[in-house]
Amino acid sequence: MFEPSPRSSQPVDPRLYEKYHRRVTKKFAQIEHERTHSPRAKLFKILRLFSYGAVATYAVLYADFGEKEHCFTPIRTWYAQKKNDFWTLSEKEVQDLKEQGKM
Repeated sequence: MFEPSPRSSQPVDPRLYEKYHRRVTKKFAQIEHERTHSPRAKLFKILRLFSYGAVATYAVLYADFGEKEHCFTPIRTWYAQKKNDFWTLSEKEVQDLKEQGKM
């Protein structure tokens, strides 16, 4: 495996060529590992995953797909009912508040 070096026409010792090749590929692997496993890369990965979830939630619950029924209608109906249940008082809660004089 005697390959000529780019600067001269003399052959290169195979051991030196292998040693150089190992060091260069190790350095590139180390740079790639640092790039993908740094704290900044992990933060960007978490933010990216969070943004995917936020966009999907918006698309399912709030995006306007027109007046006709679509595949998200049952989920939106369920969500609207849960939201209404959360923000309104039940008859028992209204009765309790009236008895306490707070309503």
